[in-house]
Amino acid sequence: MLRGVPKNRDRAARAGHLRRKGLSMNRSQQRKAIEAFAKTLAREAHNLEQWPDLLWQQMYGRLQWADGPEKDGIVTRLLEPQLVERSSIGAKAWLRSLTPLRESESLIRTLTGHRLYVEAVAFSPDGARVASGSRDGTVRIWEVRSGALLAVLRGDMRYVEALAYSPDGKRIASSSDDHSVRIWDSETGVHLATLRGHEADVLALAYSPDGVLLASGSDDRTLKIWDSAGGTEIASFAGHSGSVETCAFSPDGASIVSGSSDKTLKIWDVTGCVELATLTGHSQPVRSCAFSPNGASIASGSSDNTVRTWDAAAGTERAALAGHIGSVRAVGYSPDGTMLVTASDDKTLRLWDSASFAEVAVLVGHGDSVRAAAFSPDGRLIVSGSFDETVKVWDAQASRAVTPFASRSAAIEAIAYSPEGSRIATGSEDGSARILNAETGNNLVILSPGSSSMFAGAHSVSGDRGIVDVSSWQGSVDALAWSPDGARVVFSGLGRDLTVGDAGTGEELLALSGHDRQVEAVAFSPDGKRIVSGSYDRTLKVWDAGTGAQVATLIGHEGWVLTVAYSPDGTRIASGSLNDGALKVWDAKKGRELGTCCAHDYVPVRAVAFSPDGRWVVSGGWDGNLRIWNLDDGAELATLSGHPGKVTSVAYSPSGAHIASGAKDATVKIWEVATAKCLLTFACAGPVACCDFHPSGKRVCCGDATGNVYVLELAGGVPAHPPAGLLRKTKDGRTVRRIRPEKKAGGRAAEDATPRPAETTALGRKIARITRSLVWTVSLLLWLASIEMGLLLARQSAWLAVGALLPILLSTAMLVLATLFLNFRSCPSCAGCYVDVRGLTRNDTCPGCGESVRRARG
Repeated sequence: MLRGVPKNRDRAARAGHLRRKGLSMNRSQQRKAIEAFAKTLAREAHNLEQWPDLLWQQMYGRLQWADGPEKDGIVTRLLEPQLVERSSIGAKAWLRSLTPLRESESLIRTLTGHRLYVEAVAFSPDGARVASGSRDGTVRIWEVRSGALLAVLRGDMRYVEALAYSPDGKRIASSSDDHSVRIWDSETGVHLATLRGHEADVLALAYSPDGVLLASGSDDRTLKIWDSAGGTEIASFAGHSGSVETCAFSPDGASIVSGSSDKTLKIWDVTGCVELATLTGHSQPVRSCAFSPNGASIASGSSDNTVRTWDAAAGTERAALAGHIGSVRAVGYSPDGTMLVTASDDKTLRLWDSASFAEVAVLVGHGDSVRAAAFSPDGRLIVSGSFDETVKVWDAQASRAVTPFASRSAAIEAIAYSPEGSRIATGSEDGSARILNAETGNNLVILSPGSSSMFAGAHSVSGDRGIVDVSSWQGSVDALAWSPDGARVVFSGLGRDLTVGDAGTGEELLALSGHDRQVEAVAFSPDGKRIVSGSYDRTLKVWDAGTGAQVATLIGHEGWVLTVAYSPDGTRIASGSLNDGALKVWDAKKGRELGTCCAHDYVPVRAVAFSPDGRWVVSGGWDGNLRIWNLDDGAELATLSGHPGKVTSVAYSPSGAHIASGAKDATVKIWEVATAKCLLTFACAGPVACCDFHPSGKRVCCGDATGNVYVLELAGGVPAHPPAGLLRKTKDGRTVRRIRPEKKAGGRAAEDATPRPAETTALGRKIARITRSLVWTVSLLLWLASIEMGLLLARQSAWLAVGALLPILLSTAMLVLATLFLNFRSCPSCAGCYVDVRGLTRNDTCPGCGESVRRARG
């Protein structure tokens, strides 16, 4: 990263070069710089493995804060020459992060590779390796020091529910949803044995301290003990009235504790196969348990959000630890017994002092529920696995202080720049809508609902900066939008409702109620007089922004409405949905559907945005693609491919030259519209749910699942070609898709006043599908009845059997025709298109969507 430093020169020559550059360092500074670079490289290793060209960008995004907010230390001085050079006009374009990451200093590295939720993690007895199990059906073994993937264990299991290393480290046991336990050779990855006996999913595993026994807990409400060498079942404990979610052996191996969905823990005598005690106190299912190293205590975690510690001998509760705001999925003692680690659905890990029961630290960094956690054998590290599909390694000995942002790990679900660009509005899953200063982002005011406001916050020293918090006070804020004058913010809240708040004071101005289910999308009209919202109730609603009155309800989507947008002139509304994967365009004034298409091959359309001139719409889908549509003729202009994960948000730059997109793959991408190519990629700490362009077009803000808000500046030489040269079709010759009203068979465009066929409406399509199914079912029954009648007649007389051939042939012909009728559906590229193609030949083209008639099937 440091260019110009002489190579293959002695230490004195290199030191002289650094002095001339003003970069001379003493030993303490050298150590600090090396540690900062090494720590940053480890944290970004999983991103750089995918995108090595992003080395400077990703490293700078973290290193710029290594010297603290003042940026006056040795690391800043080392970065400065490169920053100046790479920010010049002719330099290679990159995205400069202007905000520090909200994550714990304890994070060492992130291990990526699993394709679905990580359910289990375990350290090898020597601490050199980590095993992780996932719902993608694999067990992965990693080297802790380097983060390298050493092996992938695959079987015929669908999910991996639990993992356990044998005490000698030679075996790994994994459990699955196929009711079995598998034993693997940890060195070779060879599958050694499969233990069968459970009648439901196996949820928990534990080896005895001597490795002779293996315990398994299952959804069949039993806890079984196995001979780990022979694989034979030794004992089965049936005492829980719910699934056995967790189990752990005592350090001496004489007893075992199990936790269940029946809200209790039970202690069992292994030798005598009898129940010793039942521990009650949790008010919800018990999800995790562990013995302390000395065997005197038991810790348990529950869906009641608490951690409880118990006296193992007496069976009495010692303490209840509160702090998590989600189910506690994992608990574990440090090897010396002084610390307790817990993992929760609230996306955090917490460290507790096992003697005083005080909370010592909160570890923030995962973007979803943390399902598993464990201490290393030497107690220096912690490994965790999460629903965000990652495994993270943490320094258990790092700073114990709870960072200021640790309590705010709620995912950022919505984000938008104010019209003048000086503020950023964010909505998060904790139910808050915040307005941040776009430059600092660190001051807030918390308001309570109603007309009376309760302020709790701070301002900058100068008093000219502040943040107002407009809280929805319940549920997740999944959508928000600014009024064109920047005076108001509308956001979803209370599940089915919308709130309009004063952006200056946070006072509630209007409450909009009318949707039957959760509101997922919202937008202001360009003149500020209307608000449109989309909901899980499959409708769009248009509201009067001044009075809050409901103006219109737009019905047509067959799935949840996930995104809405007004055209710049306010005449049209675009919307995308989940189940039917449809992109629809509506007349904003008349509330009438103008056109529809299956924009992303029947996968959900999660985001839409109009170009600044209103001629084009870009859509983002769960297929990982963005597609640009021409509203003048309904043609698909281009497909922008590059996201390996689901696209969750899109935004046009004010000039129309660029598009920003965010995705579940934890990246933000900047695309050049003219070439349909990806120009820039920025790797975030978690899945990205939202993004927006600054009014100047020089910055992009986005929010991720870890609670981070990013402000990214387009640095270097970013090309900005005008988008007029965009091709009308994709490079692979994809057929254009119709988004305006379909044409009639004669080729003349249908007039707006012409009634559409019943099949083009959601109700019409449903009726057509039901009718076809009924006809086919009746035909099948008649055919079966005629066959049965023929067989009966054949037993009585051969002449009667000949007479039965006629009804058999007629019913067969009827069944064939009904089968053809069942399969006659709309064209695959246009979910709302039902142009009558029965009068056309097989070589003709469907006038509604351009597909060949022979391919006009569902």
